[in-house]
Amino acid sequence: MTDECELRVSLEPDVHQDGFVLIPSRYKTTSYNILNIPKYPRPLTFLVTVIPKSDLYWPLYGYFKYEDYDMRIFTTQTNRLSAPPEFSPSFLTFDGIQYASIKVILSRVRDATEQVLQLPADRNGESLANVPKNRRSELKQNLDAMGESESTWPGEWRIRPLNDHNYILDPPLKNSGTPYVALNLGPLSLVPSTEETILELKGVEAPKLIAISWPNEISRDIDAIPTPFLIYFRPNPTQNVGQGYYLGPYPFGWDYLFYEFWYYMNYVRDPVIFNPYAKGIPYQVAASGKKAVLVLPLSRVGMEIGIFLDAANLMEVVKEIQAFMFRRKGNYVPPTLGRSAIAGFSAGNYLIAAFLSNKLNQKHIFYKDILKEVYMFDPSDVKSVTNCVEQALTWSKISGGKGDKMIRLYTHIDRSNYHIIDNSHGFDILEKLIGRKIKSDKAFVESSLSSNDSMYMSGVQRTAALLSVQVCINATNELRTKKNNTRREGTPTISPCCDGDKEWQWTHQVIPAIMLTDALRRSGF
Repeated sequence: MTDECELRVSLEPDVHQDGFVLIPSRYKTTSYNILNIPKYPRPLTFLVTVIPKSDLYWPLYGYFKYEDYDMRIFTTQTNRLSAPPEFSPSFLTFDGIQYASIKVILSRVRDATEQVLQLPADRNGESLANVPKNRRSELKQNLDAMGESESTWPGEWRIRPLNDHNYILDPPLKNSGTPYVALNLGPLSLVPSTEETILELKGVEAPKLIAISWPNEISRDIDAIPTPFLIYFRPNPTQNVGQGYYLGPYPFGWDYLFYEFWYYMNYVRDPVIFNPYAKGIPYQVAASGKKAVLVLPLSRVGMEIGIFLDAANLMEVVKEIQAFMFRRKGNYVPPTLGRSAIAGFSAGNYLIAAFLSNKLNQKHIFYKDILKEVYMFDPSDVKSVTNCVEQALTWSKISGGKGDKMIRLYTHIDRSNYHIIDNSHGFDILEKLIGRKIKSDKAFVESSLSSNDSMYMSGVQRTAALLSVQVCINATNELRTKKNNTRREGTPTISPCCDGDKEWQWTHQVIPAIMLTDALRRSGF
């Protein structure tokens, strides 16, 4: 019995509504608390309440029943009587006497999936909670595309089957070296075989919620190998407050849950033809053929990803997530953390640079030996590209000597913009990343040479990709033309994509909506 919590037991809690509470005392010099229970009735129902002394752990409540005939305790599954996996019933022997036992594991995370599904809609069902009226039409369009009602939150969290959505192929560009370069895309019908869970983290200001997508092929059995993780930093919500976003409460306001979680876990129609703002991360993982557990922290206005910027805290929380998910499968001894990656989009890359440049992080085992891959999706400007690449290169040289760290950069910023950093109008920082000259001015996916060809699929450790505005617009319009040519009679045609500034924003969103598949395809996972 740990001193980190208070243990209470209520016998027949449905009968003793006033709380017939027993506080067990220590037994001799053992680390267990012994409770003598009455001989009758059988089965005996009781409630175990665990109150942690630290604010970092959740209180626990477990309902059980006890049968004499085999000295065992069973969790009960009827009505409200149940116990979470943090309770592990068993039996043990002291001084020749057999005791029924319950092992309790304190946890920093708890399942908030159902709560997330229920809370964003107004309690009376009258309107969307915390959403300004001038944005209702925008939400209606998204919800209509998802097949949901205008005034309700999506009725399920489960990732749904999607047919004939376009994904990036290998190689990612077609017609390279010609005036008409475009993204190389192809339709796939995917149903990610994953388990999606929203976990609530105790004792922190941010992130209070974390979305998890666990591929079923990543074993949680007793012989499971180290668990691979993909940790994703989305853009900072603070930058959108001026446009009327993220005005509701954290973490259960509509904008937080919809734009940071649902929009990143799902697609809303095809990401290249119709809507690149939804990122469909579990679908991109599935399309890559690689397996990693997605960890998506819920950023907070003014605090962003909070303790995730600290390597020690990040590693502790990821281990808590891993242990929680393993307990769900009845395994209380998870393996070590496996190969892990951090990905960022837009301003999320500033967070990557801050994490990698932190001097304390650089001394931590997570930074040095567990974090093996960094993916940067369209950093906001040239200075951000340069800073991110410099920090990633520094990180790649700090390791246990295995030389197996990987960096992937995908940017829309062409050569003409780099005069901000160097007067030569060159791709100096991109060439530094891959270790050789880049000849193309238009679009390219160039990688470093490596001696590790036998270890990894592509045999390269660093990739720089220029996916220009024109390349992405070409791909969208090509697919829209194809869609128009095969549309049903009476169906309206789809207009060509974008003008002016909208072309940049469209491209900025398309890159992370499809290129995670490419990064993972090249990965060591």
